[in-house]
Amino acid sequence: MCDATLRDWHRKLAPPPEPCGDDATVEEMRAEIARLRKQLKRTELELEILKKATAYFAKEST
Repeated sequence: MCDATLRDWHRKLAPPPEPCGDDATVEEMRAEIARLRKQLKRTELELEILKKATAYFAKEST
């Protein structure tokens, strides 16, 4: 089975991680910051791909 397929299934079916509370340790906060930065980077990449696709299809339809 393909690694990418497993990652996709996990992303779709796994429950989202719980955010740190006010009583979180420094290590937990650092882990959450790292997770959020990774998620932000992926989201920005997806947005960039969508912008390029939109521009491509808009140009193609004229």
